Order: sequence, then structure tokens, then C-alpha cells
Amino acid sequence: MKTQILHRLALTVLAFVVIIFSSFKSAHGSQNKIKFSELRTGNTIQKIVLNGNVEVFLTQGNVESLMVYDDSYSKNASVQWENGVLRIASYKDQKLSVWITVKNLGEIEAAGKSTIQSMNKLSTVNLSINLKDGAKAILDAQVFNLTTAIADSSKLELNGEAENQQINLCGAAVYDSPKFIAQNRSVLITDKAKATYQQDGKATSIKSVTKVNSDK
Repeated sequence: MKTQILHRLALTVLAFVVIIFSSFKSAHGSQNKIKFSELRTGNTIQKIVLNGNVEVFLTQGNVESLMVYDDSYSKNASVQWENGVLRIASYKDQKLSVWITVKNLGEIEAAGKSTIQSMNKLSTVNLSINLKDGAKAILDAQVFNLTTAIADSSKLELNGEAENQQINLCGAAVYDSPKFIAQNRSVLITDKAKATYQQDGKATSIKSVTKVNSDK
């Protein structure tokens, strides 16, 4: 299984679609009149940090880029891209919609009302997902080592597969991923958290104070 996952990761990398955006400009969609700002830099996105009322659509491709669907976002939000870390925060009532393209993402942190959703399969060796304060993530991932930490009322939905997975839930967190396959999985649940995952080909749900180790 280990060899199969690594082989599929390599094939996925070769099959990436090149997405190229213009550098630092504002534009208007001709049909739907959608205002947006496009940013592009040579920095590598290794980690994404979200806070507040932010909605992210995530893709994996050969050219890393950022598209913000608000031509005046600088007045209402903060976007910082430095040393491999992309930080996006917005606290206005209307959601700030952002489209991000990454090459090899290693970590996602989301808090507040923020949401993140993958638009294609994310393939990487190591991925860490940390959600708190009601954040939500819906991801399709093919990973060798996956670490997930979910707190408060946050929710994570996963599709795909991993060789090794660690799940840590606390508060009223929800892990709802009955179709995600992990060969080796450890689960730690405290407080009122709940996890639904695939075990022996079937959906298994556990909650309350629980510690589970499942190795195949």
C-alpha cells in the first residue's frame, strides 16, 4: 500500500494542470461583472492560515497563485504572504472569497468562520490540518502522513486516502469522513467531539472520551 500511494502521488504530480494568473492587477469579469484582484509571487506556499469570515477554494497546480474576489479587499481584510506562510484574515459581514493554487502544501490552519474546500485532489507526502473556533474544511487528499487536529465546533470532511493518519478531536468538533481510507489510524476524542470514519470497509462512528488505534 505504501508503494501504491507514493506511486499515485508521483503520477498526480505529473498530471498537474498549469494555471497561470497575471501579476498584481485588478480586473472585472466580462459576463458576471465579478470584481477580483490577482496576486502572484515567487514565494512557495507551504502553509495556509485563515481567520475570520474567509472562504477559500483550493487547487493544486504547477504555478502558485492567489485570486481575491474583491478589488478593494485591502480595506476589509489582511493578506500576508511571507516565508512560505500565506495568512488571510477578514472580519467583515460579507465573506471574502479567495482562490488559491498551491504546488506542495504541508499545513492548513483555519479559525473563526473560515472555510476551505479543495477543487481537485491534493497530493503531498505530509499534511497537517488544524481547525478551531467553528472553521470548516472539505478536502480531497492523497497523503502519506496526515495529521488532523479539530477543536471547538469545527468540522472536517475528507475524501481520499493516507498511509498514516492521526485524528485528535476535542470540544464539539466533528470529523465526518466515512469514505477516507487510512491504512494506519490513531484516534483521540475528548469532550463532546464525534468522529465518523471508514474501518474494515464500513463507516464507524465514535464519540466522547475515546482512544483508538487501528493498524492494517
